[in-house]
Amino acid sequence: TSEEYSDGILPDGTVTFTPEEFRAGRPEKYVNLPNVPIDPDRDEAVLNLTRETVPPPAETLLHGAPTPPGANAIVGLASYPKFMNGWRTLVGSLRTNGYDGHIIVGVNPSLPREERRYLDRMGVTYYAVEVAACAPSIADGGSDGGSDAGGNAVRAKCSRGLEDLKLEWGRYEMARRWLEACESCTGWSMVVDTRDIF
Repeated sequence: TSEEYSDGILPDGTVTFTPEEFRAGRPEKYVNLPNVPIDPDRDEAVLNLTRETVPPPAETLLHGAPTPPGANAIVGLASYPKFMNGWRTLVGSLRTNGYDGHIIVGVNPSLPREERRYLDRMGVTYYAVEVAACAPSIADGGSDGGSDAGGNAVRAKCSRGLEDLKLEWGRYEMARRWLEACESCTGWSMVVDTRDIF
């Protein structure tokens, strides 16, 4: 368990966490690995994924904000028909408290004009996420257990271009593609649940 390895060293001697290196200004020596034993097969699969070309976003870019001073990015999906209170809570609090990095979100294609103006004013890049029918293997329960929707709208829907991933998983692939398309997103990034982060 992670409690057993809280000192940042696995039983095989692997160092998993060195925050002192980052604090000392040596980010090239910083290590932050999961507190789990090394699995060479998993590590090879992850390495192969990082070598693949990231596809461009499947969603339509509605607004590309000017490049902000900061290089960090906060990314999320908020494709609700109306979300003004959510925008004020998420985006407003970030900007009011000095966050100067990128904010990239997926929105409803019919986002109200008032909300678009607010996001534009706050320097937010946003993509239109169109809901689509899920691929049969997802909709019918396939290997992913699609029958677990249980009334949760996120679990019962996919997006155009990512029909093989329900929105709850597809948002991570969207974020990966949006970050790849953002040439100045060179700092840290955080994918957030836009409604539940506050």
